[in-house]
Amino acid sequence: MMPAKSRQATAGRKCVFGADGGDDGSFVRDGQSSIDADVVSPVSFVQGWLQQQWQDIMQLWADPEESEAAKRVTSELCRPDGWTIQCDIGAAVARAAGGTGTLARQSSSAEIRLDLRVALDLDAGYEPPQGSVRLLSSSRLLNSSRGFWKVDATDEEDMPTALQMRLSCKDIEVSGETLVPAGALYFNALIDQSNSAGAASAVRLSRGQLTVKEDLGVNLGLFNPRGILAEFKLIGTFRATAADA
Repeated sequence: MMPAKSRQATAGRKCVFGADGGDDGSFVRDGQSSIDADVVSPVSFVQGWLQQQWQDIMQLWADPEESEAAKRVTSELCRPDGWTIQCDIGAAVARAAGGTGTLARQSSSAEIRLDLRVALDLDAGYEPPQGSVRLLSSSRLLNSSRGFWKVDATDEEDMPTALQMRLSCKDIEVSGETLVPAGALYFNALIDQSNSAGAASAVRLSRGQLTVKEDLGVNLGLFNPRGILAEFKLIGTFRATAADA
């Protein structure tokens, strides 16, 4: 039994856990709530911590939201009036642009020019931006049945800096010589900001290069690498300008 003096000394105090002194049985003064608003049960604390960690992980995996400036560039790329494109294809053109000058595994001196007009449609929900390509002009060699475009590179601020576009083409022949075999034709260009007064678009495409994917033709016995071992071959260049209505 506790001595009277000790009972009197402790009569005005009560023992609580998780308050000032943690869980060591520390005392609080009369009038202080034994349930502090800042005190969280261990289970609730762990649940809150796990929820925060999950939110942080999901944020790391989430696609970065496109900035307003980047949205304006994408909008300009997908302008309703589209783009007028002039293509030059040939060995000399390819060599001048840094290619080997051999087209479709053949050496040819023939050249051809193609003119077309395309529009880029945006597919919502993709980052970086991408979508389908529509031919706005008729062409006997090109079609957009599998037309596709995408932003191929961005800078540190996620601004689009390069674009790739794909159209399907038939065999391109000149005087019986095959310059380009039937298949996908890739249009690659840099995306620049246009500062020209009165320009139809605030964005311009520069340094356009035309490439095709060519199988390397490596024989590995039972394993057929066709469609896997391939390289992009430079076959020409193109100039793209924002089309007027």
